[in-house]
Amino acid sequence: MKENTVMEKQALKVQRLGVGSYGNNVYLVQDQLQGCCVLIDAAAEGDALLQAIGPDRLVAIILTHAHMDHIQALEEVRKKAGAPVGIHPLEPEATRLRPEISLSDGYRIAVGSHELEVLHTPGHTSGSVSFFLPSTLCFCGDTVFPGGPGKTWSPEAFQTLIQSLERKIYTLPHNVLLLPGHGEGILVGDSKKEYEVFHRRLREKTPFGEVHWEES
Repeated sequence: MKENTVMEKQALKVQRLGVGSYGNNVYLVQDQLQGCCVLIDAAAEGDALLQAIGPDRLVAIILTHAHMDHIQALEEVRKKAGAPVGIHPLEPEATRLRPEISLSDGYRIAVGSHELEVLHTPGHTSGSVSFFLPSTLCFCGDTVFPGGPGKTWSPEAFQTLIQSLERKIYTLPHNVLLLPGHGEGILVGDSKKEYEVFHRRLREKTPFGEVHWEES
């Protein structure tokens, strides 16, 4: 596992944990003063994730979405840490995963004296969500990456994802750092500029699949 501190400000610490064979990012949001934390996606390497959590109380495991590569360590961490799981009710795997927390749009998750706000950002999956930590970070799962949006499987899903970006992600302050489920982050303002290049381009058909802002 590769550990990288994204932010450390007073008692608040955010770590990016690189795990698994798919290059997933797991994020650990900690209130070090109160000794509690939230885990965003339990992608893989359960023992390593539990070690990173350490003696802190795990308030919840919250999922950006439930694709296989994001939940391989979910049951292990859930069982050993005794933490509830949160997922959006529209996520296809929601019923099977038996979540204790329904991550509806606008729901807030307390991490000590801090809060994460749930943004429903469908497109990659119907129940995809992002988590906004005012006013600096947004954990966006596979909704958007530097250079393009997350993968979609139909023109309709792509249009839904674009609406999520326009209505939820690109309305955030420009200096908010978007932290995706794979790879490096990008500022909202920079991502929006990339999207605007794509948006201005004329095309006959709505693209979907692996879309790149500069090429599609």
